[in-house]
Amino acid sequence: MTKKKDSMTQKNEAISTLSPKELLKKLPGREYLQGRDELRMPYAKLIRLLHDAFGSDGWKHEVVDVSSLHKTKNDDGTYEASYSICSSLTIHGVGTQQTVGTGFASKQQTQNEAIQMAMTSARSHALSQVACLFGDLTGNCLHDKETVEYLKTLPKPPKRKFDESMVFHHPST
Repeated sequence: MTKKKDSMTQKNEAISTLSPKELLKKLPGREYLQGRDELRMPYAKLIRLLHDAFGSDGWKHEVVDVSSLHKTKNDDGTYEASYSICSSLTIHGVGTQQTVGTGFASKQQTQNEAIQMAMTSARSHALSQVACLFGDLTGNCLHDKETVEYLKTLPKPPKRKFDESMVFHHPST
C-alpha cells in the first residue's frame, strides 16, 4: 500500500510540474475513455479529467446561450424537443474557447421531460466540443485514427471497487 501511495504521489508531483499547455499535449488514459471499437470521452469522465489535470479551480465551464430549435407534440401523444447551447470553457493559464452543442429528445411522456433531456444532451455535447478545441488531453486526439488505435492497445484500468467507507452520510444519521 505504501509503494502505491508513493507511486501516486510521484505521479501527481510529476503532473503538477507540467504547465497547463504541456498537459493538454498528453493523451488521456483509458480510465477517461469509454468504448471498444469507437472510443469516446463521456461527460462525467471529461469532468473528472478536467478536475484531475487542472484542479477544481483550474477550469471553468459556462453556458453562454440556450436556444430552442423546436418543440413538438407527436400524433401518438409523445413529445420531442431540440435545443442548442453555446458554451464556453476556460482553462486557467491557457485561455477560453467557445462553441455550440446540440441535443435532441424524442418519445417523451411530457414536454418538460423532452425539453430537459434535449437541454442536458446539448450541454454535454457543447462541453465535449469545446474541450476538444484545447488539445489531445481533452478529447481532440479521438479524431485521429492512429491515436485511437494506440489508445485501444492500452490496458483498461481495473473496475472501481466500492465499500461503505466511500459513502458520505449526513452527520445527523
